[in-house]
Amino acid sequence: MVGLIINWRPEHALIAEAFSRGIGNHGGSCNQQEWPLNSNCAPPIPRHDGSVKILLCTNNGDTAIDRAVDALLKAVVGAEITVCAHGEHDSGWLAMHCLNQGARDFFNSSSMPRTLAIRSVEYALKGRAPYPKFNVEIVPGSRVFVSTPYPEAEADISAIEEAINFAGYTPHVSRETHPPAELYTKVTNEICDSQLVVANCTAYSRSDHNANVFLEVGFALAKGIPVIFFRRVGSPPLPSLVRGKMCPEYYTPADLAVQLYYGLKRIS
Repeated sequence: MVGLIINWRPEHALIAEAFSRGIGNHGGSCNQQEWPLNSNCAPPIPRHDGSVKILLCTNNGDTAIDRAVDALLKAVVGAEITVCAHGEHDSGWLAMHCLNQGARDFFNSSSMPRTLAIRSVEYALKGRAPYPKFNVEIVPGSRVFVSTPYPEAEADISAIEEAINFAGYTPHVSRETHPPAELYTKVTNEICDSQLVVANCTAYSRSDHNANVFLEVGFALAKGIPVIFFRRVGSPPLPSLVRGKMCPEYYTPADLAVQLYYGLKRIS
């Protein structure tokens, strides 16, 4: 096994150490290399006889990160890439495009505890991703209703939509405004037309949960439609009637997108 750390910086030190240590534990060697991510050619890859694991570090100002993933995989067919993003690179769009190009995992090291980032690296070295599997059954292409606060959650909503799309399903978010009676009918009809509900239970500027989200959740559960729960770290616990449900926590839109994407891919 050969390891390659691209664009290491001091802020990546603990994560890079965990990566190097993991490569060594598998009897491999690890190298560091600088490479402009907007370059038209891939960096030179050390000679190797076995698998290649790459830790691709990003820094503020980097662009074309998803295309860099694609270039690396074309240069080293079969390589496994973990993207260790930093700073401004925390969008669901970027995370999903990197995974779509073939990256194994994507996390933002500046927005989550180092222990979780290191865990992601350790799982990647084992060829896995440390994300939940949801105990639901739906067929690919199914319609997924997104129950969420709006508009304060727009970045998280976009992350959820990206994850659902890339996992092979059809997301639906109700962004329209209607009189209350019409809105209730419209939303409940949309839930009935869906095979799954993703409930964003984050309390944004509020001190408690969004009541509309749990009204929609209750309606879906009464109709026998499965619900997947998520909430941002620091949000209040779920209400007691659904507290036994699995509810992964996330730190950034990118973290939300990656967790949801892997969870949905494992049920298709």
